[in-house]
Amino acid sequence: MPRVCHIITGLKLGGAERALHSLLAGGLAASHDCHVISLTDAGSYGALISELGVPVHCLGMSPGGPRPRVVFRLWSILRRLRPDVLQGWMYHGNLAATVGRLMLSGRPAVVWNVRQSLYDIAAEKRGMQFVIRLSCWLSRTAAAILYNSRMSRGQHEALGFDSRSGRIIANGFDPEIWRPDPKARAALRKSLGLTEATPVLGYVGRFNPLKDIPTLLSALQDVTASDPKVHIVLVGLDLSPATPALTPYFRALPSERIHVLGNRTDMPDVFPAFDLLCLSSRAEGFPNVLGEAMAVGVPVIATDVGDNADVVGDTGWIVPPADSRALSTAILDALAEGSAARGERRARARQRIIERFSLTAALDRYSQLYLDVSARH
Repeated sequence: MPRVCHIITGLKLGGAERALHSLLAGGLAASHDCHVISLTDAGSYGALISELGVPVHCLGMSPGGPRPRVVFRLWSILRRLRPDVLQGWMYHGNLAATVGRLMLSGRPAVVWNVRQSLYDIAAEKRGMQFVIRLSCWLSRTAAAILYNSRMSRGQHEALGFDSRSGRIIANGFDPEIWRPDPKARAALRKSLGLTEATPVLGYVGRFNPLKDIPTLLSALQDVTASDPKVHIVLVGLDLSPATPALTPYFRALPSERIHVLGNRTDMPDVFPAFDLLCLSSRAEGFPNVLGEAMAVGVPVIATDVGDNADVVGDTGWIVPPADSRALSTAILDALAEGSAARGERRARARQRIIERFSLTAALDRYSQLYLDVSARH
């Protein structure tokens, strides 16, 4: 059983962090001797990963780059663990895995995991541009480079990431965790003062320029004006009227129909309360929220970025990015569907995830990859 050390930038609430936890909880921790190293702190997922019996080591790196004590601590942990595979997560975690390999005489296999799309490197901060370009040069040293979407792989290889080691392992979802739950649906709706008959549109994601929240909120102005019954539930960091960049948009919305929940770690209990999920991003790879919502049986309205169209298929609606009119039109069309048509659509959305994006399939591919690369080193 290979010892696998996962090195990730941090363990806050985020897609990569959630994917790592899902894989470990789904069976990776049981089939391999896993450890997790966070370059920063334990965040929100550190305790959850520890509860799985997976040791979590935090280096305490602060913004601005690693200090000598951080590098020494990484060396000390890796020297003690002697991993067979160093699995990086995200750009900084990938680089740390590469550096970690040089610290060990056994030279473990290094696997990178790229978790984002890259539409325009010039749009990244200067420090991140340097990290990405350095990654291009170092990518040839990785035994495998994993992407969770075809879009992401194509973008990175066009920039210079090594194409010989590129592989795609799509996000996987456990249908036993992400499933319709009438009790959870009723409980959350009751807590918000909503009935079973209230149309509820959900959004899940943090405030980030690439998520294009202004376009979403602009579309919701038309939606709430056209449909006096619909309520909006927003879940994520800094999605509130208190966020200065969003304040003008919230002022134009009926506050009594907008429910801001902040960060939540109980999303399997939140998604069932939605009738629809909306994603307004300008850029994506394969966002977890699409698969999670669809597995719960929630149809999705998403922008045509990343692999969204391939994930959603014919179970939802795909619209151009940065187009609030197209987004509001699709939302209103979805809300106007009859109950029979919506029920059939919900069933098709869940079935698509079960058939094409199961957690079991993703776990099998990770496990086989670790066996393959560890055997070659």
